[in-house]
Amino acid sequence: MEKKVRILLIEDSEDDAKLLLRELERGGFEVFPKRVESLKDFSDALDQESWDLVISDFFLPKLTGLDVLTVFKSKKIDIPFLLVSGSVGEERAVQVMRAGAHDFIPKDNLSRLVPAVERELAESKVRERLRVSEAQFIQSQKMEGIGRLAGGVAHDFNNVLAVILMNAEAALENLEHKEVVSRAVGQVKKSADRAAGLTRQLLAFTRKQVLEFKVVDLNIVARGMKEMLHSLIGADIDLKTSFDPNLWPVKVDYGQMEQVIMNLAVNSRDAMPGGGTLSLQTENRVVDEKLSLDLGLSPGDYAVLVVKDSGFGITKEIQAKIFDPFFTTKAPGKGTGLGLSTVLGIVQQSGGHITVSSAPQEGTAFHIYLPRTVEVEESAKKEAEKSLAAQVQSRTILILEDEEELRTVLGMMLKKEGYQVLMPENSEEAIALSQEYSGQIHILLSDVVMPKMSGPDVAKVLMEMRPDLRLIFMSGYQDDKLDSQDGILKLAKFLQKPFSKNQLLEKLQEISAD
Repeated sequence: MEKKVRILLIEDSEDDAKLLLRELERGGFEVFPKRVESLKDFSDALDQESWDLVISDFFLPKLTGLDVLTVFKSKKIDIPFLLVSGSVGEERAVQVMRAGAHDFIPKDNLSRLVPAVERELAESKVRERLRVSEAQFIQSQKMEGIGRLAGGVAHDFNNVLAVILMNAEAALENLEHKEVVSRAVGQVKKSADRAAGLTRQLLAFTRKQVLEFKVVDLNIVARGMKEMLHSLIGADIDLKTSFDPNLWPVKVDYGQMEQVIMNLAVNSRDAMPGGGTLSLQTENRVVDEKLSLDLGLSPGDYAVLVVKDSGFGITKEIQAKIFDPFFTTKAPGKGTGLGLSTVLGIVQQSGGHITVSSAPQEGTAFHIYLPRTVEVEESAKKEAEKSLAAQVQSRTILILEDEEELRTVLGMMLKKEGYQVLMPENSEEAIALSQEYSGQIHILLSDVVMPKMSGPDVAKVLMEMRPDLRLIFMSGYQDDKLDSQDGILKLAKFLQKPFSKNQLLEKLQEISAD
């Protein structure tokens, strides 16, 4: 019985392409191919269609198979990638395999093609079946980290709440003294921001989120983790940082990078039971041909994250095993053995590489290489930017929020910014108001979870009456509460509570620009 396979083929020679496909057909495959010759066409094909297999020639006009492989890895697609070539030396073949190709087939020995394809397709199916289990393992590892954090975070949160309560009392007692009130309210805001940050980090660390690869500055990720790391490692460990201000951007999942830092910090803390130093560093590194062979990376530019400790170190024998799933040197019940294997998986999924250097009593350093991205973060062009005041003139927002105090402060804030504001008390009033209001309602700013009717359900009703209505949902829950509202979600922006005035105004600017 023929095995159907969709193949994306990067080959400049039509005759060689036919030869490859004919060999696969002889091996019992029903082939559905697409041949491309440029990196752009290759990238577009990966984005627009699904494939079972990628086969690329190594020598192509103006590029090599390593260039093709780099683009392929940037897509984070887990399908077999095979390279073929007429003449490549052993050293180059080793480099290609280290860079991530699943196999290398000489064109003068195509008898290896069919067995290689059969093997890689079978292994691809096994990897797919393991993904669910792997996700469960990762989640259990996250929960181990949360358990370790609980004590430190509870302590920090109680301190934050104490500051808020005391400053609020001071403000109430000194209403006639403007300077005292201003200082107290400033401290309240600062502490509330800190508390909100702790909450956001915990939610980001625990939730089962869909991976979202974006252009990221690793400096921002590392700085954002400092508060949580202080709680995690304890007062007897000195946290030092050194960030390259000109660090190259990378394309990764932000939450996964936080988890990498968290897992490495946990290991470092356990390696320093009597205290010590934990350092986070970032730097740029150009990987040349020689270093690429040593690391198994394609030559190029990389942003490097270094996590280093002054702990008791790791022997060479243990270094060979530390990334193996379930391997641990900790006492029974003290660890899952998934921390470093999770780190390795995340780094590889991000197209990067991790190295470890250590010796007994000399500490340990992990170097994480992530490829520099040429993409830039989306931002409005300066010439197209308008002042917010000009954008909001005569724009009307319907606020649907069941917490009266929050609804009131949102209304006051938006009115001050020039918006017309409608503030029904509940979902039924919102629908009735929309039916009766004669003017245009431009934006619905709604909580997700509402009594009787949810925000998304109300939005569906309002959009039947007002098809041009734009949507912004807000929620104090994790944003996966919207999973059951996929259709309406695609039309909306989202704000995670608590949010600042600037975050709200930025979201309103975004929705106005769309």
